[in-house]
Amino acid sequence: MKKDSEGNIIYSPSDLILFMESPFGSWMDRFYLEFPDELQPDKGDAGLTLLQNMGNEHEERYLKQLEKAGAQIANIPRIDSYEATVAAMRGGIEYIYQGELRSGNFAGRSDFLQRAVGKSDLGDYHYQVWDTKLSRKPKPYFLIQLCCYAELLESVQGVLPEVVGIVLGDRREKTFRTLNYLYYYRQLKETFLKTQAAFHRTKQPIPDGMADHRRWTSHAEKILDDLDHLSRVANIRRTQIRKLESAGINTMTGLAQTTVANITRLEPATFQTLKSQARLQHESIGLERPKFQVLAHENSVRRGFALLPPRSPLDCIL
Repeated sequence: MKKDSEGNIIYSPSDLILFMESPFGSWMDRFYLEFPDELQPDKGDAGLTLLQNMGNEHEERYLKQLEKAGAQIANIPRIDSYEATVAAMRGGIEYIYQGELRSGNFAGRSDFLQRAVGKSDLGDYHYQVWDTKLSRKPKPYFLIQLCCYAELLESVQGVLPEVVGIVLGDRREKTFRTLNYLYYYRQLKETFLKTQAAFHRTKQPIPDGMADHRRWTSHAEKILDDLDHLSRVANIRRTQIRKLESAGINTMTGLAQTTVANITRLEPATFQTLKSQARLQHESIGLERPKFQVLAHENSVRRGFALLPPRSPLDCIL
């Protein structure tokens, strides 16, 4: 998310993904764009930086693999990259690396555009979008990103690519039929744009306690702590939060102190477990050593500390 020289907001596929995963994080990105002096995002995470570096290395390995195979590749520069991408497409280059695509208020740089057989405004060929991902399995957000690139690509070549592709971390290549995912993508995009159009600095959404808020995680954590939100209860689930809220229990303290015996559509044993967990956390606030409770377990069920091997004379005791 950024502003062009005329002050128009330009969105990327990553903005859609963040909105899908965390409307709060998306709102914070917009707030930061409009009012950069009023707050700051979290500092970069070392683990995330490592993963990004590994992702870049995976992308470069695939590029070298194509070069070794003798593929014709256009490496798009950062300057005037959109014009260079369109020129490479019109020239029928076999692969276009780091091509920039634009349409309306969306833009992005794809990992690879691959020439394929099939008529388009370019001639007797068109291009497909390929992305490199470290993951060994496809993830839903991959397809949101690829559908966005496919739609941007359509604005140049006049046809939507029939398939999009991913080069996974183990170098396997997987293709997906674009239309199988396009309509969900377009619905998400429409909702995203409506939300952006209605943006107001006073209408900050409550963060989802189960979501990844990316660079706004510490801000989300503070808000949820201040609200005493039910998501603060360890191991609680979204569905359980909804059931508790429907019963009028809206905070961790409320759950810890409730005298209600049962909740509709919530197993009694589960409700008691959640109450006990909330009570322990509530009573531990401000303590140097948090309270805890050792739970008994059936001999046939091994979990928690019961998974540890038997005591040995060679154990190290700190």
